[in-house]
Formats: sequence, C-alpha cells, structure tokens
Amino acid sequence: AMPLPSDGQVRVDSSETDKDGKPYSSRLRIRSDFHNRLFLGLAAEHDDDTQYQWSDGRLDFVSPGWHFDKLYLAWSPRGMWKQVILGNFTAGFASGLTFNDAHRFSPRGIYTDDTTSPYRQRGIAAAWSVARWSGTIFASDSDYPVTLPAAVTGLRSQRRIDRVYKERLIGSEASFKLWKKAQIGGIWYQSWVDKRIDTEFRNLPNRASWSAAGLYARTEIEPLDLRGEISHSFDAGWGCYLEATFRTQSASLLASLRRYGTDFDNP
Repeated sequence: AMPLPSDGQVRVDSSETDKDGKPYSSRLRIRSDFHNRLFLGLAAEHDDDTQYQWSDGRLDFVSPGWHFDKLYLAWSPRGMWKQVILGNFTAGFASGLTFNDAHRFSPRGIYTDDTTSPYRQRGIAAAWSVARWSGTIFASDSDYPVTLPAAVTGLRSQRRIDRVYKERLIGSEASFKLWKKAQIGGIWYQSWVDKRIDTEFRNLPNRASWSAAGLYARTEIEPLDLRGEISHSFDAGWGCYLEATFRTQSASLLASLRRYGTDFDNP
C-alpha cells in the first residue's frame, strides 16, 4: 500500500496458484481510494493454459497471457445519491431469496466486486436515500460459462466453456424504515437470457427471460431478531423464508423456515 498526497491510497495485490498439477495461474488486483469518496480498482489474471470460449456459433480459444476481467469505480456523491458504481459489482438484498448474486456473502445491497470469480454483474448501479426511504437501481450485461459435454464441444472430455450465454438484467430495491430497528421493503428484477448454443443446460434457466419480485421485513424486539421474505418468480412459483434469532450475552439460537414451490428458483 502507498499513501498519496491526495489523502488516498493505492494497493497492489498479486497471487499465484497451482491448479492441481495444471499450469499456474497468476492474479493481480489494484485498488485505490481517495478521500473515502472515490474508489477505483481493476483485476487481471494471467493464464499459462489455453482457455475455451463460445464465439459466433463455434468453439474458440483464448491464448495464454494477461486478461483484464474486472474494472470498477465507486463514487459517493452528496445529496440523494449515496453511491454510484460503474463496472463490476455484486448485489444481494434482504435474505437473498428474491435476488442474491453475493453467493457465500451475506446480502448487503450493492458493492464493488473484486473477487477472484470473473462471473459477476457488469454494468451500472446506484444507491439513494431520502428521509426514511432508501433503495438501489441496477442494470448489467454479463457473459457466463457452462460446462458442456464432449459430444457438444468435440473435445476429449467435458469442459467449462466461457461466454456460452449472455444475460442482460435490470432491477431495483426500495425500503422504508418504520423506526430505528424495523424496516420493510420490496425487490424486483427482470433478466433476458441469450443462449448462444442450442442445447439444454443443467441447473441453469433455459428460458429466454426471467423475472421475480419479493417483499421483506425485519425488526428487533429484545431479545429477538425477526426477519422474513416472500418471493414470486414469474412462471416458476413462490418461495418464502422466515427467521427468528434469540440472543443472550453468551449465546444465540437461530430458527428458520423455508418453503419453496416445486419450480421456484432464483440467481
């Protein structure tokens, strides 16, 4: 890390990993923060092995070398808009039932993404707040990989192929603070999937479009924390999640209930 005259900081991280005896992969991440209002970052990876991707209806390959897979900028303006993100970001709201791209992370709104996975949202997002109201809006256009069998690719075995399908997505979330420790809100998103290959995907949507909406609430009544969310994926049914946490000074007990329709799914 290197301090700058502008009260900022530049940090450069690098790592190198061995993929189970396969060629090494090196990763570089650069982050910079200025006055706690402007955050810039990029991530790049150097592969020593050929990577495959789907391009123009056929299998193509990406030569070994450096590939810049993430670039992001987060700005914290004053006034109604609290944060604007351009580039790669991660999103997760409420209990993560309706929309959660955060995966192993707890849903906590919109934030820049510099994880080692290149498959995250890529677009623009903004967080706003007015009085007791707050929310986010976001739009992205991202490419995703799929593991395809040898019969489809012509390779010796099944392989993960990059850029097999594209997803365009728009969404929004808004919440209202009832009092200090109580909140209600709603989430909605719409996505369009462009499959670049005519074959059925396993564990992935085979629809041309995908949409869902949800409502959530949370409150704290000592010593209980209560929260819940109900979601409806259009053409894919309903799902709900309820949670209660009992806390003491030395321990906590969490009880939860999940109920999903047969076809319910989310990101």
